[in-house]
Amino acid sequence: MIARNPEFVRNLWLELTPLRLLTMPLLLALIFVIDANTGSPHPASYTALTLFLLLTVAWGGKLAADSLIAEYAQGTWDSQRLSGLSAGQMTAGKLFGGPAFAWYGGAICLIVHAVATRAPVAVTLRTLFSVVALAISVHALCLLATLLAARRLHKPAPPRGLALLILLILVPWVFGLARNEAALSDEPVRWYGHAWATLDFTAFSLALLLGWSVTGLYRMLREELAFRDPPLAWLGFVLCGWIYIGGFIWPDGPKPLTLHLSIAALFTGALSYVLLFIERKDWLRLRRLLAAVQQTPPDLARAAALLPLWLCSAALTVAVALLLILPTLLLPISAQPLRELAVLLGWLLCFGRDLALVLALHFGKDTRRADGAALLYLAVLYGLLPVLFHAMDLPQLVPLLVPHTLSEAPWMLALVLPQPLAAGWWAWRRWQRLPK
Repeated sequence: MIARNPEFVRNLWLELTPLRLLTMPLLLALIFVIDANTGSPHPASYTALTLFLLLTVAWGGKLAADSLIAEYAQGTWDSQRLSGLSAGQMTAGKLFGGPAFAWYGGAICLIVHAVATRAPVAVTLRTLFSVVALAISVHALCLLATLLAARRLHKPAPPRGLALLILLILVPWVFGLARNEAALSDEPVRWYGHAWATLDFTAFSLALLLGWSVTGLYRMLREELAFRDPPLAWLGFVLCGWIYIGGFIWPDGPKPLTLHLSIAALFTGALSYVLLFIERKDWLRLRRLLAAVQQTPPDLARAAALLPLWLCSAALTVAVALLLILPTLLLPISAQPLRELAVLLGWLLCFGRDLALVLALHFGKDTRRADGAALLYLAVLYGLLPVLFHAMDLPQLVPLLVPHTLSEAPWMLALVLPQPLAAGWWAWRRWQRLPK
């Protein structure tokens, strides 16, 4: 039980002091009284829901991240990792313990909303579930971002970029509630050809976000406790993303399967780029991975546990791209859509080039600025040089760097091929120079 969780109990003692327990309901009562006596156009249920979002989602996410940052600053994080706490206990304790004061205020707001709302009981329950799922998901993502920053930078950092993204998503949602308390149940959403009430689909989507964000935090804490797990959870997340995103384009278009594969390739490719910059490119781990694969017989269990997520995502991207390309190659030459084929092959080659480029920079002696250098090189390849070619009135050279324009000159694919080969050769040479 969470009440017997020592991490949760410790945070409760730190966060819920008697003064705080008295101050929060008084402040909320004052806000509700002022709102009721100033002729506000919004009902009290909307005010309560807005306060919950501000208190528990926005401020609670900051409190969750700050609690972890404080543990690093006070030097208690390492001792906590050596304690007898399991990853599940740490996950629950940090999700509900660090932001306990925000949850205390949020619980009051939810009670006021449930009492004051005029919506049907089913709508109220879906709304309450949606906002609670959103709050827990935001806390989990903030903790996950803080742990990733601590792993990469050797010190935790507030997840400001994630907080900005959450606010950009949250503010329109709050304004939607302002227009009409039950607005989320008016407009249908079409997913896999079926019409969903917007509130139902929102609750379903936030349930998925809740499950995967908490799972991600749990797996990250297991890694902090020195457990090695195969990337099965990550593969499940990618598959869930394929299915979820594909529902919005099904059955639009004459080839829904091709559209699904295209979406899957774009989604997995984007994840590969993100992971390539937020996950550590540990060459020693890659050495151990190769050793596990090359031994006789191969130690597949150990290899799966050592497999980095960026490498797993890159392999999935290549596999899905080949599923799109190979059926086209089996057609007669006269029937092959050469322009589309050139674009697909161009993106696959550029993906390999970028991957090899980032790895080559990380296979050097000093890798502290490798990610920054890689981002600079990619910005030059995809941004600066194409603009320069246009400025020099040489737009025909752009397909060398930006594959989507290969449809205009498919023959230039032969000039794209040397790029991943050269980047791969550079990465291989630097890999060979690393200690054995």
